[in-house]
Amino acid sequence: MIGALGQSFPVSGSFSRSAVNIQAGAVTGLASVFTSLSVGIVLLFLTPLLYHLPQSVLAAVIMMAVIGLLNLHGFIHAWKAQWYDGVFSVITFVATLITAPHLDKGIIIGVVLSLLMFLYKSMRPKVASLSLYPDSSYQSARDFGSGNAITSPWCVSTAPFSMPTQGFSKSRSVNGSWPCPSSSTS
Repeated sequence: MIGALGQSFPVSGSFSRSAVNIQAGAVTGLASVFTSLSVGIVLLFLTPLLYHLPQSVLAAVIMMAVIGLLNLHGFIHAWKAQWYDGVFSVITFVATLITAPHLDKGIIIGVVLSLLMFLYKSMRPKVASLSLYPDSSYQSARDFGSGNAITSPWCVSTAPFSMPTQGFSKSRSVNGSWPCPSSSTS
């Protein structure tokens, strides 16, 4: 209300109202003006007719609008991209349903899970064993085999050397050099 006096623009609305607007085909912010006008007219003139309408009927209208916003393809896409992203999205969805009045708690659970996975993956860099091949290229000894390599495999980390990777690098290094994973011929 105060923002309207200071020429501000509303940047968000309720999730269920946005869902109803999307289901109705609204594309601009002007739809909210028409919605508020129609709600005002209904409240002024039709309240006695709607007084005995059970709240479950109103809840069903909102639920039908919100169900259309569930994107199952998003869960599947997250699962295919990285399996743990799919698991985290399902856990976040369930946590949001469980903590229903306080949706921020469910979202925080998803953010914390993603942050922990990011830290875990950034602290454990990938190590590749490379060999020099006759065509003067370095290739993975694990993927291409070391049978026709000119040099024996040497290891390189694909992650930048930073504070999170330092502890992992020290624990895995032997006399200052990386132990190469076994290179199997394919």
